[in-house]
Amino acid sequence: DAQQKTGNTSGYVATLQKLLLNYPKKEYWSAYLGRLPRKSGFSPRYELDVMRLRLASGTLAKTEEIKEMAQLALQAGLPHEAKRIVDQGYKAGALGTGAEAARHQRLRDLADKQAAEATANLSRQASEAAAEKEGDGLVRAGYAMVSAGDVDKGLALIQQGLAKGHLKRPDEARLRLGMAQLQSPKTRAQAAQTLRTVKGDDGAAEIARLWTIVPQ
Repeated sequence: DAQQKTGNTSGYVATLQKLLLNYPKKEYWSAYLGRLPRKSGFSPRYELDVMRLRLASGTLAKTEEIKEMAQLALQAGLPHEAKRIVDQGYKAGALGTGAEAARHQRLRDLADKQAAEATANLSRQASEAAAEKEGDGLVRAGYAMVSAGDVDKGLALIQQGLAKGHLKRPDEARLRLGMAQLQSPKTRAQAAQTLRTVKGDDGAAEIARLWTIVPQ
């Protein structure tokens, strides 16, 4: 509190990080994740990742935030994730009521439609990615499969993508592998080790570190 009041932003953030690591209360999660996207060098590519952490830490509940997260997931080509977010919003009563109920329903219909289409196209997407020189396509296809619920097959594809190499963003690829490993009891113990290998200063390393302490 003293650091914040005296304008010591770097000290405040460092102290808040230590508090979060040792005492991961909702208040600390909310404060830290609220500042993270404004951190110097933080890439907008990880906006959805911040919202994932907010959802996992129980600090994302507002209707507009749920809508935004679902829309970001759709833009990222992850309609199954968008569908889960929307369904959770309806179950919690944050979506489907009030003056915006019709708009919420349109978002739900879009997520349902794109999720159905993606299910039919996942195998084709993986086959096309396997033919590429770079491994990025396999990582994307693998994470999409994980998002759709086929965790084992998705993990295998992500690992193939990492092994193929020529990755545009290798740290982001390792981040996706670690996040995918968290989804399976068989690989959850390996996830922390994978996430600790993520480096860089664009936000990937920080997102990875936070996933090692977020409530599972």
